[in-house]
Amino acid sequence: EQLGRTVGYAIRMESSRSASTRLLLCTTGVLVRRLVDDPLLAGTTHVIVDEVHERSLDSDFLLTLLKDLLPKRPDLRLILMSATLNEGVFSRYFGGCPCTTIPGFTHPVKEYWLEDILGMTKYEAAQFSDYARKPGPPPKSAEERAAREAEADAIAALAKKGYHEKVVRSLKILDQEKVNYELLLATLAWIVERGEAGAVLVFMPGLMEISKLHEACLAHPGIRAASGGGAYVLGMHSALSTAEQNVAFQRPPQGVRKIVIATNIAETSITIDDVVWVLDTGRVKENRYSPDTHMQALVECWVSKAAARQRRGRAGRVQPGHCLRLFSRFTHDVLMAEYQEPEILRVPLEGLALQVKLLRLGDADRVSTPGADAPQPLAPASASAGKGASGSKQAQAPAKTTAKGGVAGFLARSLEPPSADAVRAALRELGAIGALDERGELTALGS
Repeated sequence: EQLGRTVGYAIRMESSRSASTRLLLCTTGVLVRRLVDDPLLAGTTHVIVDEVHERSLDSDFLLTLLKDLLPKRPDLRLILMSATLNEGVFSRYFGGCPCTTIPGFTHPVKEYWLEDILGMTKYEAAQFSDYARKPGPPPKSAEERAAREAEADAIAALAKKGYHEKVVRSLKILDQEKVNYELLLATLAWIVERGEAGAVLVFMPGLMEISKLHEACLAHPGIRAASGGGAYVLGMHSALSTAEQNVAFQRPPQGVRKIVIATNIAETSITIDDVVWVLDTGRVKENRYSPDTHMQALVECWVSKAAARQRRGRAGRVQPGHCLRLFSRFTHDVLMAEYQEPEILRVPLEGLALQVKLLRLGDADRVSTPGADAPQPLAPASASAGKGASGSKQAQAPAKTTAKGGVAGFLARSLEPPSADAVRAALRELGAIGALDERGELTALGS
Protein backbone atom coordinates (compact mmCIF):
# COMPACT_ATOMS: atom_id res chain seq x y z
CA GLU A 1 0.00 0.00 0.00
CA GLN A 2 1.22 3.50 -0.80
CA LEU A 3 2.59 5.52 2.09
CA GLY A 4 0.13 8.19 3.19
CA ARG A 5 -3.01 6.10 2.99
CA THR A 6 -3.56 3.86 6.04
CA VAL A 7 -0.11 4.71 7.44
CA GLY A 8 1.29 8.22 7.19
CA TYR A 9 3.87 10.52 8.73
CA ALA A 10 4.23 14.18 9.62
CA ILE A 11 7.39 16.11 10.45
CA ARG A 12 8.11 19.81 10.31
CA MET A 13 7.52 21.17 6.78
CA GLU A 14 6.80 17.69 5.39
CA SER A 15 3.98 15.15 5.64
CA SER A 16 2.32 12.28 3.84
CA ARG A 17 -1.21 11.50 5.04
CA SER A 18 -4.82 11.47 3.88
CA ALA A 19 -8.38 11.23 5.16
CA SER A 20 -7.99 7.44 5.28
CA THR A 21 -4.86 7.54 7.52
CA ARG A 22 -5.36 5.52 10.69
CA LEU A 23 -1.76 5.41 11.97
CA LEU A 24 0.24 8.63 11.91
CA LEU A 25 3.92 8.74 12.85
CA CYS A 26 4.89 12.27 13.89
CA THR A 27 7.26 14.29 16.03
CA THR A 28 6.27 15.58 19.46
CA GLY A 29 6.26 19.11 18.05
CA VAL A 30 3.69 18.14 15.41
CA LEU A 31 1.45 16.60 18.07
CA VAL A 32 1.73 19.69 20.28
CA ARG A 33 0.65 21.86 17.35
CA ARG A 34 -2.26 19.47 16.75
CA LEU A 35 -3.33 20.02 20.36
CA VAL A 36 -3.35 23.78 19.76
CA ASP A 37 -5.97 23.31 17.02
CA ASP A 38 -7.78 20.35 18.61
CA PRO A 39 -7.35 20.35 22.42
CA LEU A 40 -9.42 17.17 22.85
CA LEU A 41 -7.71 15.21 20.03
CA ALA A 42 -11.07 14.32 18.57
CA GLY A 43 -10.96 11.15 16.49
CA THR A 44 -7.77 9.91 18.14
CA THR A 45 -8.03 6.73 20.21
CA HIS A 46 -4.38 6.04 21.13
CA VAL A 47 -1.29 8.20 21.63
CA ILE A 48 2.10 6.46 21.78
CA VAL A 49 5.03 8.60 22.95
CA ASP A 50 8.33 6.89 22.22
CA GLU A 51 11.77 7.62 23.69
CA VAL A 52 10.30 9.51 26.65
CA HIS A 53 13.60 9.10 28.52
CA GLU A 54 15.09 11.90 26.37
CA ARG A 55 13.13 14.51 28.38
CA SER A 56 13.14 17.16 25.67
CA LEU A 57 11.23 20.41 26.18
CA ASP A 58 8.55 19.35 23.69
CA SER A 59 8.29 15.89 25.25
CA ASP A 60 7.75 17.14 28.82
CA PHE A 61 5.33 19.81 27.59
CA LEU A 62 3.39 17.16 25.68
CA LEU A 63 3.19 14.86 28.71
CA THR A 64 1.75 17.69 30.81
CA LEU A 65 -0.85 18.43 28.14
CA LEU A 66 -1.78 14.76 27.86
CA LYS A 67 -2.04 14.35 31.63
CA ASP A 68 -4.48 17.28 31.73
CA LEU A 69 -6.37 15.82 28.77
CA LEU A 70 -6.88 12.29 30.15
CA PRO A 71 -9.67 13.21 32.63
CA LYS A 72 -11.55 14.90 29.78
CA ARG A 73 -10.99 11.94 27.45
CA PRO A 74 -11.30 8.79 29.57
CA ASP A 75 -11.50 6.72 26.37
CA LEU A 76 -8.05 7.90 25.22
CA ARG A 77 -5.22 5.42 25.74
CA LEU A 78 -1.72 6.79 26.40
CA ILE A 79 1.36 4.58 26.02
CA LEU A 80 4.85 5.77 27.01
CA MET A 81 7.81 3.81 25.68
CA SER A 82 11.58 3.69 25.97
CA ALA A 83 14.29 1.06 26.11
CA THR A 84 16.04 3.00 28.91
CA LEU A 85 13.10 4.33 30.86
CA ASN A 86 13.09 5.23 34.55
CA GLU A 87 9.58 3.85 34.79
CA GLY A 88 9.00 4.74 38.45
CA VAL A 89 9.15 8.50 37.79
CA PHE A 90 6.63 8.31 34.95
CA SER A 91 4.33 5.85 36.71
CA ARG A 92 4.07 8.10 39.78
CA TYR A 93 3.41 11.13 37.59
CA PHE A 94 0.47 9.39 35.95
CA GLY A 95 -1.09 8.26 39.21
CA GLY A 96 0.58 4.87 39.53
CA CYS A 97 -0.17 3.66 36.01
CA PRO A 98 0.96 0.08 35.27
CA CYS A 99 4.38 -0.65 33.78
CA THR A 100 4.95 -3.44 31.28
CA THR A 101 8.27 -4.85 30.13
CA ILE A 102 8.27 -6.31 26.64
CA PRO A 103 11.24 -8.63 26.08
CA GLY A 104 13.01 -8.19 22.80
CA PHE A 105 15.99 -9.74 21.07
CA THR A 106 19.18 -7.82 20.44
CA HIS A 107 22.43 -9.25 19.19
CA PRO A 108 25.37 -9.24 21.61
CA VAL A 109 27.58 -6.16 21.54
CA LYS A 110 31.15 -6.39 22.80
CA GLU A 111 32.26 -3.32 24.77
CA TYR A 112 35.71 -1.77 24.75
CA TRP A 113 36.72 0.99 27.16
CA LEU A 114 39.42 3.61 26.70
CA GLU A 115 41.94 1.41 28.49
CA ASP A 116 41.22 -1.39 26.01
CA ILE A 117 41.39 0.89 22.97
CA LEU A 118 44.76 2.31 24.02
CA GLY A 119 46.14 -1.22 24.09
CA MET A 120 44.56 -2.23 20.77
CA THR A 121 45.75 0.81 18.84
CA LYS A 122 49.12 1.22 20.62
CA TYR A 123 48.28 4.90 20.99
CA GLU A 124 50.48 6.74 23.47
CA ALA A 125 49.52 10.10 24.90
CA ALA A 126 52.16 12.82 24.93
CA GLN A 127 52.61 14.73 28.18
CA PHE A 128 52.17 18.19 26.66
CA SER A 129 49.85 17.43 23.74
CA ASP A 130 46.54 19.19 23.08
CA TYR A 131 44.77 16.21 24.65
CA ALA A 132 46.75 16.11 27.90
CA ARG A 133 45.39 17.24 31.24
CA LYS A 134 46.36 20.78 32.08
CA PRO A 135 47.58 21.72 35.56
CA GLY A 136 44.69 23.13 37.54
CA PRO A 137 43.89 24.40 41.01
CA PRO A 138 43.67 21.93 43.88
CA PRO A 139 40.24 20.43 44.65
CA LYS A 140 37.91 22.94 46.31
CA SER A 141 35.83 20.39 48.18
CA ALA A 142 36.20 17.06 49.89
CA GLU A 143 33.96 15.55 47.20
CA GLU A 144 36.25 16.72 44.38
CA ARG A 145 39.31 15.49 46.27
CA ALA A 146 37.71 12.09 46.83
CA ALA A 147 36.79 11.82 43.13
CA ARG A 148 40.37 12.55 42.03
CA GLU A 149 41.75 10.04 44.49
CA ALA A 150 39.25 7.42 43.37
CA GLU A 151 40.23 7.94 39.72
CA ALA A 152 43.93 7.67 40.57
CA ASP A 153 43.25 4.43 42.44
CA ALA A 154 41.19 3.06 39.52
CA ILE A 155 43.98 3.82 37.04
CA ALA A 156 46.61 2.29 39.31
CA ALA A 157 44.49 -0.85 39.68
CA LEU A 158 44.61 -1.44 35.92
CA ALA A 159 48.26 -2.46 36.17
CA LYS A 160 47.24 -5.30 38.51
CA LYS A 161 44.64 -6.40 35.96
CA GLY A 162 47.28 -6.90 33.29
CA TYR A 163 47.09 -3.63 31.38
CA HIS A 164 50.40 -2.47 29.91
CA GLU A 165 52.26 0.28 31.72
CA LYS A 166 52.00 2.48 28.61
CA VAL A 167 48.21 2.23 28.85
CA VAL A 168 48.28 3.23 32.51
CA ARG A 169 50.61 6.14 31.78
CA SER A 170 48.42 7.38 28.92
CA LEU A 171 45.32 7.26 31.13
CA LYS A 172 47.08 9.43 33.68
CA ILE A 173 47.94 11.97 30.96
CA LEU A 174 44.77 12.12 28.85
CA ASP A 175 41.99 14.63 29.49
CA GLN A 176 38.98 12.48 28.64
CA GLU A 177 36.69 15.51 28.34
CA LYS A 178 38.52 16.58 25.17
CA VAL A 179 37.55 15.01 21.84
CA ASN A 180 40.77 13.28 20.82
CA TYR A 181 41.02 13.30 17.02
CA GLU A 182 44.36 11.49 17.03
CA LEU A 183 42.86 8.59 18.95
CA LEU A 184 39.70 8.65 16.82
CA LEU A 185 41.77 8.29 13.65
CA ALA A 186 43.93 5.57 15.20
CA THR A 187 40.81 3.64 16.23
CA LEU A 188 39.13 4.03 12.84
CA ALA A 189 42.34 2.91 11.13
CA TRP A 190 42.43 -0.17 13.39
CA ILE A 191 38.81 -0.99 12.49
CA VAL A 192 39.25 -0.66 8.71
CA GLU A 193 42.47 -2.67 8.78
CA ARG A 194 41.61 -5.44 11.28
CA GLY A 195 37.93 -5.27 12.13
CA GLU A 196 35.20 -7.42 10.63
CA ALA A 197 33.12 -6.03 7.80
CA GLY A 198 30.32 -3.61 8.58
CA ALA A 199 29.52 0.08 8.82
CA VAL A 200 30.99 2.31 11.52
CA LEU A 201 28.90 4.86 13.44
CA VAL A 202 30.89 7.57 15.24
CA PHE A 203 29.17 9.73 17.86
CA MET A 204 30.48 13.31 18.07
CA PRO A 205 29.16 16.22 20.18
CA GLY A 206 28.34 18.68 17.40
CA LEU A 207 28.50 19.80 13.79
CA MET A 208 31.92 21.44 14.12
CA GLU A 209 33.43 18.23 15.50
CA ILE A 210 31.75 16.17 12.76
CA SER A 211 33.26 18.40 10.06
CA LYS A 212 36.72 18.26 11.62
CA LEU A 213 36.73 14.46 11.87
CA HIS A 214 35.30 14.16 8.36
CA GLU A 215 38.19 16.21 6.95
CA ALA A 216 40.71 14.21 8.98
CA CYS A 217 39.31 10.92 7.65
CA LEU A 218 39.58 12.13 4.06
CA ALA A 219 43.20 13.12 4.71
CA HIS A 220 44.07 9.69 6.18
CA PRO A 221 45.27 7.38 3.35
CA GLY A 222 44.07 4.13 4.93
CA ILE A 223 40.62 5.38 5.95
CA ARG A 224 40.13 7.20 2.65
CA ALA A 225 40.98 4.09 0.63
CA ALA A 226 38.76 1.80 2.72
CA SER A 227 35.76 4.14 2.33
CA GLY A 228 35.73 4.24 -1.45
CA GLY A 229 38.00 7.22 -1.81
CA GLY A 230 36.10 8.98 0.98
CA ALA A 231 32.73 8.65 -0.79
CA TYR A 232 31.32 6.70 2.16
CA VAL A 233 32.58 8.95 4.94
CA LEU A 234 29.29 10.65 5.75
CA GLY A 235 28.13 13.29 8.22
CA MET A 236 24.76 12.99 9.96
CA HIS A 237 23.19 15.84 11.91
CA SER A 238 19.86 17.64 12.25
CA ALA A 239 20.82 20.42 9.79
CA LEU A 240 20.79 17.97 6.86
CA SER A 241 17.74 17.61 4.65
CA THR A 242 15.87 14.29 4.47
CA ALA A 243 17.41 13.56 1.07
CA GLU A 244 20.94 14.18 2.39
CA GLN A 245 20.31 11.98 5.41
CA ASN A 246 19.05 9.14 3.22
CA VAL A 247 22.54 8.62 1.77
CA ALA A 248 23.67 7.22 5.13
CA PHE A 249 21.15 4.37 4.84
CA GLN A 250 22.47 3.13 1.49
CA ARG A 251 24.62 -0.01 1.46
CA PRO A 252 28.14 0.55 0.13
CA PRO A 253 29.67 -1.66 -2.60
CA GLN A 254 31.34 -4.92 -1.56
CA GLY A 255 34.64 -4.28 0.18
CA VAL A 256 33.90 -0.62 0.94
CA ARG A 257 33.60 0.53 4.56
CA LYS A 258 30.85 3.05 5.36
CA ILE A 259 31.70 5.49 8.16
CA VAL A 260 28.85 7.65 9.47
CA ILE A 261 29.82 10.52 11.79
CA ALA A 262 26.78 11.68 13.76
CA THR A 263 25.52 13.72 16.67
CA ASN A 264 23.11 12.24 19.21
CA ILE A 265 20.47 12.33 16.45
CA ALA A 266 21.62 8.76 15.73
CA GLU A 267 20.94 7.54 19.29
CA THR A 268 17.23 6.98 18.75
CA SER A 269 15.91 9.07 15.86
CA ILE A 270 17.41 6.92 13.11
CA THR A 271 18.58 3.34 12.67
CA ILE A 272 21.32 2.46 10.18
CA ASP A 273 20.85 -1.28 9.93
CA ASP A 274 24.30 -2.26 8.65
CA VAL A 275 26.19 -0.71 11.59
CA VAL A 276 28.53 -3.22 13.25
CA TRP A 277 30.93 -0.79 14.93
CA VAL A 278 29.98 2.08 17.24
CA LEU A 279 32.70 4.54 18.23
CA ASP A 280 31.46 6.73 21.09
CA THR A 281 33.24 9.85 22.35
CA GLY A 282 30.69 10.06 25.18
CA ARG A 283 30.21 13.77 24.61
CA VAL A 284 27.12 15.83 23.79
CA LYS A 285 26.26 19.52 23.50
CA GLU A 286 23.36 20.85 25.54
CA ASN A 287 21.71 24.23 25.81
CA ARG A 288 22.14 25.67 29.28
CA TYR A 289 20.57 28.86 30.65
CA SER A 290 21.14 30.88 33.79
CA PRO A 291 18.12 32.96 34.89
CA ASP A 292 20.46 35.04 37.06
CA THR A 293 22.68 36.23 34.18
CA HIS A 294 20.04 35.81 31.44
CA MET A 295 22.72 34.10 29.36
CA GLN A 296 22.34 30.97 27.25
CA ALA A 297 25.26 28.80 26.19
CA LEU A 298 25.84 25.56 24.31
CA VAL A 299 27.80 23.45 26.78
CA GLU A 300 29.67 20.26 25.96
CA CYS A 301 29.29 17.61 28.64
CA TRP A 302 29.19 13.87 29.28
CA VAL A 303 26.23 11.91 28.02
CA SER A 304 24.19 9.97 30.55
CA LYS A 305 24.50 6.24 31.10
CA ALA A 306 21.09 5.84 29.50
CA ALA A 307 22.31 7.64 26.36
CA ALA A 308 25.49 5.55 26.36
CA ARG A 309 23.34 2.40 26.39
CA GLN A 310 21.31 3.73 23.49
CA ARG A 311 24.50 4.40 21.53
CA ARG A 312 25.83 0.92 22.23
CA GLY A 313 22.56 -0.58 21.02
CA ARG A 314 23.03 0.91 17.56
CA ALA A 315 25.60 -1.84 16.89
CA GLY A 316 23.41 -4.84 17.74
CA ARG A 317 20.34 -4.32 15.59
CA VAL A 318 20.79 -6.97 12.91
CA GLN A 319 23.99 -8.82 13.87
CA PRO A 320 26.57 -8.98 16.69
CA GLY A 321 28.53 -5.76 17.02
CA HIS A 322 31.21 -3.82 18.83
CA CYS A 323 31.06 -0.61 20.88
CA LEU A 324 34.33 1.24 21.42
CA ARG A 325 34.10 3.94 24.07
CA LEU A 326 36.70 6.69 24.20
CA PHE A 327 36.27 7.06 27.94
CA SER A 328 37.29 4.80 30.78
CA ARG A 329 35.08 2.45 32.72
CA PHE A 330 35.67 4.66 35.77
CA THR A 331 34.35 7.72 33.90
CA HIS A 332 31.24 5.80 32.90
CA ASP A 333 30.54 4.29 36.30
CA VAL A 334 31.36 7.30 38.49
CA LEU A 335 31.19 10.55 36.51
CA MET A 336 28.22 9.98 34.21
CA ALA A 337 24.68 10.60 35.47
CA GLU A 338 22.15 7.83 35.10
CA TYR A 339 19.87 10.06 33.00
CA GLN A 340 20.37 13.40 31.26
CA GLU A 341 19.01 16.47 33.05
CA PRO A 342 15.56 17.34 31.62
CA GLU A 343 15.69 20.14 29.09
CA ILE A 344 12.97 22.08 30.91
CA LEU A 345 15.40 22.60 33.82
CA ARG A 346 18.26 24.01 31.74
CA VAL A 347 16.95 26.11 28.84
CA PRO A 348 15.12 29.46 28.49
CA LEU A 349 11.37 29.08 28.87
CA GLU A 350 10.09 31.99 26.74
CA GLY A 351 9.01 29.76 23.86
CA LEU A 352 7.30 27.31 26.19
CA ALA A 353 5.56 30.16 28.03
CA LEU A 354 4.19 31.46 24.73
CA GLN A 355 2.83 28.01 23.87
CA VAL A 356 1.10 27.85 27.25
CA LYS A 357 -0.47 31.25 26.56
CA LEU A 358 -1.55 30.31 23.05
CA LEU A 359 -3.27 27.21 24.42
CA ARG A 360 -5.00 29.34 27.09
CA LEU A 361 -3.93 26.93 29.81
CA GLY A 362 -4.39 29.30 32.74
CA ASP A 363 -5.07 32.79 34.01
CA ALA A 364 -2.97 35.78 33.05
CA ASP A 365 0.50 36.32 34.51
CA ARG A 366 1.31 39.87 35.57
CA VAL A 367 4.66 40.92 34.15
CA SER A 368 4.72 44.72 34.53
CA THR A 369 6.92 44.83 37.61
CA PRO A 370 9.70 42.29 38.23
CA GLY A 371 8.86 40.41 41.40
CA ALA A 372 5.31 41.78 41.69
CA ASP A 373 2.61 39.12 41.65
CA ALA A 374 5.39 36.67 40.92
CA PRO A 375 4.55 32.99 40.60
CA GLN A 376 4.92 31.02 43.79
CA PRO A 377 7.91 28.65 43.96
CA LEU A 378 7.34 25.75 41.63
CA ALA A 379 9.73 23.37 43.35
CA PRO A 380 12.37 23.32 46.06
CA ALA A 381 15.68 24.82 45.04
CA SER A 382 17.23 21.36 45.05
CA ALA A 383 14.82 20.06 42.41
CA SER A 384 17.03 21.26 39.59
CA ALA A 385 20.17 19.94 41.22
CA GLY A 386 21.52 16.43 41.21
CA LYS A 387 22.46 14.09 38.42
CA GLY A 388 19.23 13.66 36.47
CA ALA A 389 15.84 12.09 36.50
CA SER A 390 17.14 9.01 38.27
CA GLY A 391 19.26 10.86 40.83
CA SER A 392 18.34 10.73 44.48
CA LYS A 393 16.91 14.26 44.30
CA GLN A 394 15.07 14.01 41.00
CA ALA A 395 13.63 10.53 41.22
CA GLN A 396 10.98 11.86 43.58
CA ALA A 397 7.45 12.70 42.54
CA PRO A 398 7.06 16.40 41.61
CA ALA A 399 6.63 18.54 44.69
CA LYS A 400 3.22 20.04 45.35
CA THR A 401 3.16 23.79 44.89
CA THR A 402 0.93 26.73 45.56
CA ALA A 403 1.10 28.09 42.00
CA LYS A 404 -2.38 28.33 40.52
CA GLY A 405 -2.92 29.69 37.02
CA GLY A 406 -1.01 30.99 34.05
CA VAL A 407 2.37 29.79 32.91
CA ALA A 408 3.55 29.20 36.49
CA GLY A 409 0.51 27.10 37.34
CA PHE A 410 0.80 25.00 34.22
CA LEU A 411 4.53 24.35 34.59
CA ALA A 412 3.99 23.43 38.25
CA ARG A 413 2.11 20.40 36.92
CA SER A 414 4.97 19.21 34.73
CA LEU A 415 6.96 16.07 35.42
CA GLU A 416 9.85 18.02 36.96
CA PRO A 417 8.86 21.67 37.37
CA PRO A 418 11.40 24.39 36.56
CA SER A 419 12.45 26.89 39.19
CA ALA A 420 10.32 29.93 39.96
CA ASP A 421 13.27 32.15 38.97
CA ALA A 422 13.37 30.60 35.48
CA VAL A 423 9.63 31.17 35.00
CA ARG A 424 9.81 34.78 36.23
CA ALA A 425 12.75 35.45 33.93
CA ALA A 426 10.80 34.10 30.95
CA LEU A 427 7.75 36.23 31.74
CA ARG A 428 9.89 39.35 32.21
CA GLU A 429 11.59 38.76 28.88
CA LEU A 430 8.28 38.29 27.08
CA GLY A 431 7.04 41.51 28.63
CA ALA A 432 10.23 43.36 27.69
CA ILE A 433 9.93 42.42 24.00
CA GLY A 434 6.23 43.26 23.90
CA ALA A 435 4.86 39.73 23.56
CA LEU A 436 2.85 40.13 26.78
CA ASP A 437 1.09 43.22 28.06
CA GLU A 438 1.08 44.50 31.67
CA ARG A 439 -1.78 42.16 32.55
CA GLY A 440 0.13 39.18 31.22
CA GLU A 441 -2.10 38.81 28.16
CA LEU A 442 -0.76 38.04 24.71
CA THR A 443 -0.21 41.06 22.49
CA ALA A 444 -0.47 41.00 18.69
CA LEU A 445 3.27 40.30 18.61
CA GLY A 446 2.96 37.39 21.04
CA SER A 447 0.07 35.89 19.11
